[in-house]
Amino acid sequence: MKYSVGRDFLVFLLFSGMRFGETRRLKWSYIDFKGKLLTVPREVTKSDRELELPLSNFLVDLLNKRRLMQSGSEWVFQSTKNANQHISQGIGIIREVRRRSGMYFTVHDLRRTFFMTMGEN
Repeated sequence: MKYSVGRDFLVFLLFSGMRFGETRRLKWSYIDFKGKLLTVPREVTKSDRELELPLSNFLVDLLNKRRLMQSGSEWVFQSTKNANQHISQGIGIIREVRRRSGMYFTVHDLRRTFFMTMGEN
């Protein structure tokens, strides 16, 4: 439970191909669970264009579990210190995974991995 926000955040990045900054600022209001669609407003995206992303069953399940663990926060990946904020820069999360795995990686490596394996399908 201690690392659940960070774990789910990294898994979501890997399986969605989304950018780090856009993902950490995701709000529940962007998600259509019934239609399995994530719609990120243009104001939030780096490209300044609305992003519509179909969600796999795996990601819908992950998001549903996150929603059950929430304490009323508007943020999908809320801060563990303040439920009224999204997670911070996430450097601690990355550092801990690097330490435990013995592998150096960047957050952008998760995005590249998604596009090399799934995104082109």
